[in-house]
Amino acid sequence: MQDAVLSFEKAGLRNEAEWLLKPATFSLAPGDSALFQVNADEALVPLGDLAEGLIEPSEGEVSFLTRAWTRYPPHRAAELRGRIGRVFESNGLISNLDADENITLPQRHHTLRSEAEIEQEALEWALRFELPELPHTRPALMKRNELRRVEWVRAFVGKPQLIILEEPMRDVYDQHLAPLQQAVKAACQWGAAVLWITSDRQMPVDGLAPTRRFAVEGGEVRPI
Repeated sequence: MQDAVLSFEKAGLRNEAEWLLKPATFSLAPGDSALFQVNADEALVPLGDLAEGLIEPSEGEVSFLTRAWTRYPPHRAAELRGRIGRVFESNGLISNLDADENITLPQRHHTLRSEAEIEQEALEWALRFELPELPHTRPALMKRNELRRVEWVRAFVGKPQLIILEEPMRDVYDQHLAPLQQAVKAACQWGAAVLWITSDRQMPVDGLAPTRRFAVEGGEVRPI
């Protein structure tokens, strides 16, 4: 049995008034893809921030590569985040960097790969996601559907072990769903675990073929 990439063990998050995420238990092994369907009228549950170890759970533990985030030294936790690709719910691009610089920055920071190698892989992903090229322009000058796909490219470059996709189809034309779902399948084949979080209950999932499905309602995660 393979060790889990990501584990929530009775992990919950609350503020002074209420549970944002009620204690939840689940784990994802290499090759797992999990679809989390949330209510559109509820704030996005902070699954991504918990999974990436950016916030600590109020209860329980969240583990990445078999060890709780809280047990990693800060420098080690920062290194491990270099193995995680993420599309943020809202814009996650740095405004004063060109789009291509946003894409390649994590790999340049966390790896010893050459600039040429990183850019070549980024270009391959850009073409796969139906961008005409690797964009060399500021995010403010790009269309929203292009910006979202730039975030997709950044999330997949470097073959991360965990990929977090928060509302990845927001502002994107339906025709681009199939390439993204195929990319998720490819990531699972190289051994990544993938979280796909969406409020679109009508999104076709046949092309995604998730190994796990969850509904998130009122902060409660339940398998479906």
